[in-house]
Amino acid sequence: MRMPQKQYIKDLYEIEGNSLREIARITGQDFRTAQKYAYQEDWRPEALSA
Repeated sequence: MRMPQKQYIKDLYEIEGNSLREIARITGQDFRTAQKYAYQEDWRPEALSA
């Protein structure tokens, strides 16, 4: 997944206040993927691959 998509998930969660289920539906991603990037705090490349 590219960085803009990851940031979009984060923005949907923090700025727009969407639930994780809504984000998964909107983006077409798995619930756990939406959860991972919504909760992501460390955006360094090595942290994102974990």
